[in-house]
Amino acid sequence: GSEAIEGISLDMFRMRRLRFFKFYNSFPEMNKCKVRHSRCLESFFNELRYFQWDGYPLKSLPSKNIPEHLVSLEMPHSNIEQLWNGVQNLAALKRLNLSYCKQLSRIPDLSLALNLEWLDLVGCASLIEIHSSIQHLNKLVFLNLGRCISLKSLPTGINLDSLKVLYLGGCSNLKRFLEISCNIENLDLSETAIEELPSSIGNLSRLVRLDLTNCSRLKSVSNSLCNLKSLQYLFLSGCLKLEKLPEEIGNLESLKIMLANETAISQNLVDMSLVDCGITELPESLGRSPSLKFLNLAENDFEKIPSSIKQLSNLLFLTLQNCKRLQSLPELPCGSNIFARYCTSLETLSNLSTLFTRSSELWQAFDFCNCFKLNRNEIGEIVDGALKKIQVMATWWKQQDPVTLYEDYHNPPRGCVSYPGSEIPEWFSYQSMGSSVTLELPPGWVNNNFVGFALCAIVPDHHGDTRGFTVRCILKTKDDIAVCFLYVWEDYFGVNSSIESDHVLLGYDFSVSSDSFGGSNSEFCIQFYIQHFEGPGIEGFDVKKCGAHLIYVQDPSKRSAFTFFNLFGDNISNSECEVPAAI
Repeated sequence: GSEAIEGISLDMFRMRRLRFFKFYNSFPEMNKCKVRHSRCLESFFNELRYFQWDGYPLKSLPSKNIPEHLVSLEMPHSNIEQLWNGVQNLAALKRLNLSYCKQLSRIPDLSLALNLEWLDLVGCASLIEIHSSIQHLNKLVFLNLGRCISLKSLPTGINLDSLKVLYLGGCSNLKRFLEISCNIENLDLSETAIEELPSSIGNLSRLVRLDLTNCSRLKSVSNSLCNLKSLQYLFLSGCLKLEKLPEEIGNLESLKIMLANETAISQNLVDMSLVDCGITELPESLGRSPSLKFLNLAENDFEKIPSSIKQLSNLLFLTLQNCKRLQSLPELPCGSNIFARYCTSLETLSNLSTLFTRSSELWQAFDFCNCFKLNRNEIGEIVDGALKKIQVMATWWKQQDPVTLYEDYHNPPRGCVSYPGSEIPEWFSYQSMGSSVTLELPPGWVNNNFVGFALCAIVPDHHGDTRGFTVRCILKTKDDIAVCFLYVWEDYFGVNSSIESDHVLLGYDFSVSSDSFGGSNSEFCIQFYIQHFEGPGIEGFDVKKCGAHLIYVQDPSKRSAFTFFNLFGDNISNSECEVPAAI
């Protein structure tokens, strides 16, 4: 047909055997159809098996009685106000579509529609109640009540074992959510007026998708939500009053996507863990959580991190362990600690050295163990950043008030970086094969500008350890002894951990200072030990090479330049180390 057609004349009085009637309209919401006589419809209506009329213009059905063999009744965007009175024999009916019938205020008794599988009432804006007979529809699989803006409550007992899909999205006056089928798989409560999710939500063991988008009154989510082992998609965006998630949200082992932007959560969230959630892409909204300090994205499948992560100004710990498809890191917030162990596709890092030099954090670590695709320039950036950080923190540490230094004696600046490699950076003035290095020092090496030591160790490949280990350093002279820690390897996932080849561990620890040694000691030895957290050493796992470098603070008034060297012994530049403004 076309827009030029103004009328159609149909003579149906002799169509006694008509079983299939479909009056389809591509744009039923723009319906201008008018029926002058409905008696012709009565002549065949009672024998129909399938009836579809999009935009049906009349206020009632062609007959008071529904065809007993009718299987499907489709009347979207119709003007109908009432379907039928009383109880009708609807034993054959499987599908009832009355979507966007804006004049329809009530659904009739469906108690005999025992084979009904599909009920679509979306957009029935005048619908104020659902007949209680719906609780007897034991074969109902799909129920759509979305955008029924006049609907304030649901009948009790919609606990239908057959129901798998329930749409209530846009029911803006619906305030309570009652117990429903435990077998439901898709539940849409978006844009409703509910204020809380009941504890019974945890009984929906087969639920795959839960949509709570724009539930502006939702204040809390029951901790039983975390029992939903099948849940893959959780949408919470726009829940403006929702301040926190259940503490055990990490137990959602099947979760693939969770969106919670534009909520009070994103403003107050401090710790977020999305370990092994099968995430293939991170949203730009990741950067909308200004309070976030701990972000664990380990064991996911994304290839990049959105640049908005730089907006997480309070981020302290970023865990990316086992993100094997991750190829690059964007510019990150200053002060972040990065744990990127086993990121085997990681190739590029953006402005990594600035994370060291612009950070006011006393403790900072970058872990790139088993990141074998990091190229020469990226590793040089890591080493350069570490050295700059050492000098910056040394300057700051010595500028502190003596009382402050005493109070912070057990929490001095520390830091460590780790990456694949077998060479100690050339700027380490004392180097040795094996697990110990001897320092022969000139007279007067201990003075007020001495801060501590930079330490480096080359460790070999190591396999099958689940307990974790530390690299401990013991500094000995003929009169004194001191202990510090270079590196800590913790296994966060309870699986065997492996170091696949030689690795460089480079760090600093200012807990060993001039107060630890007498000025008369001109020679001492530093021994490197690898041991379990519990204490004993690890057989066959020894440091292959080691190095040490004495750190002295420069006179701040002279602001003299400090020469840096990268991993490969090339003089990079004479760069001034600026003490961060935050310090």
